[in-house]
Amino acid sequence: MLKDELYPVHSLLQSVEAQDFGRPEDFSLCLANIIRNIRKAWATAGFSPVSEAALKRYFEFHLEGIRQLSDTFFAADRCPCNALRAKAFDELVLQLNMLIDFQRTYFYRYFDRHAVAPEAYQTSFLSEKGAAIDRATNRLSNTAIDPLLKTVVLDYFRQMVSPEYKVRFSFHGLFYLEAVLERLGDGITNEKLVRQLTALNFNHLGFFIYRQQQIRQSWNGLPLSEKLERLKEAQSALKLLPESEPAYDKQWPSLKQLLAGWLSEEAVYTAEQLRQEKKTMLALQQEKLPLNLSVAHLACLVRLFFEENLLNTSSLTVIFRFISRHYTTKRQVAISTGSLSKEFYSTSQVTAAVVRDMLLKMVARINQNFFPVLVAAGGAFCFHGGMH
Repeated sequence: MLKDELYPVHSLLQSVEAQDFGRPEDFSLCLANIIRNIRKAWATAGFSPVSEAALKRYFEFHLEGIRQLSDTFFAADRCPCNALRAKAFDELVLQLNMLIDFQRTYFYRYFDRHAVAPEAYQTSFLSEKGAAIDRATNRLSNTAIDPLLKTVVLDYFRQMVSPEYKVRFSFHGLFYLEAVLERLGDGITNEKLVRQLTALNFNHLGFFIYRQQQIRQSWNGLPLSEKLERLKEAQSALKLLPESEPAYDKQWPSLKQLLAGWLSEEAVYTAEQLRQEKKTMLALQQEKLPLNLSVAHLACLVRLFFEENLLNTSSLTVIFRFISRHYTTKRQVAISTGSLSKEFYSTSQVTAAVVRDMLLKMVARINQNFFPVLVAAGGAFCFHGGMH
C-alpha cells in the first residue's frame, strides 16, 4: 500500500489557509516547496511496486483533490481591498494547472481523462486554443465544403468556446478538441475533413446524420438489388475502419458502431423489399399473356400504335412499364422497360418488313372474313383477265 506521506495535495489547503498573505514571497516559497513535494511523491508512487489499479486510484484521488482546490480558490472572493490575497490565489490556481499538465505528461497511463476539469484549467485551456479555433473556423467558412458538414463542425467549435453554453467539460472533451484542431491543417477539403473526423471517431449526431446522407447518395435511384450490393460494400469498408479510442462523446457508441448498426438495419430492410419485389414480379409473370413475337416486333407494333394515337397516353414510360408487367415474348419471359425502349427507338428495316407482312396478312384475313364479296369480285376479275 502507498504510505500516507504520498498524499501531499491535501496538505495544500491547510497551508494556504494558514497564510496571512502579508508576505507574498513567503507564500510563493511555501507553495513552490509543496509543489516539489507533490511531484516527488508522484515519482515515488510511479516507481513503487504496487498494482496498476492501485496507481490509477492514487492518481485519480490526487486529480480530484486538485480540482476541488482549484475550484475553491478560482471562485473565491477577490475584492480589490485584498490584492495580495487575490494574487496568491491566482498563483495557486496557476500552479495547480501546471500540476495537471505534469500528471498528464508523465503519468498519462493513470490520468483520469473522464474527470471534470477544474474551471480555471478549462478557462486557461480554451483561451490558449482560441487562436487555433479562429484559424480553423476561418478556413472552414471560406472553403467549398458541404454546407451540412460545415455547420456541424462550426457548431462544435462554437459550443466549446461560447460563454452562452456554460458547459463544464471533462479533460477528455478538452483534449479531444486539441486533437481535432491538430488534424484540421491547411488545404482542407470535404473528403479530407470527412476522413479526419472519421479517424477521430467524431460520433457527433450531426456528423452521423451527414455520413448517412453521404452513403445514401451512393445508391439513390438504383434498383434494390444494386442498392443491396452497395450496402454490402459499405459494410465491408466499415469493417476495415479501426476502433479509435478518442471520441467526441464517450457516452455514445463509436461512429463505427453507429454506422454499422444503421447499415445493418438498411440491409435487412432492403433485402425484405427485394424479396417482396421478386415475389410480386413472380406473381405478375404467372399472370402475363405470352405473345408469339420478339421484343423487336412488339416494340415496332407499340410504336405504330403510339404514332397513330391509338394509346390514350403520351407517356412512353407508362406504356413500357405496362407491357413489361403484362406480356412475355417467345424468347423473353421478363421484358425490361430498357430493352423495350431500345427497340422502340431503333426499329430496323428488317423488323419493319416482318411487321408489315403481319399487318398485310391481317388485312387479307379481314377482307376474307368480313368482305367476301370484294374477295370474290377480286378473284373473278383476275379470272377474266387471265382469259383475255
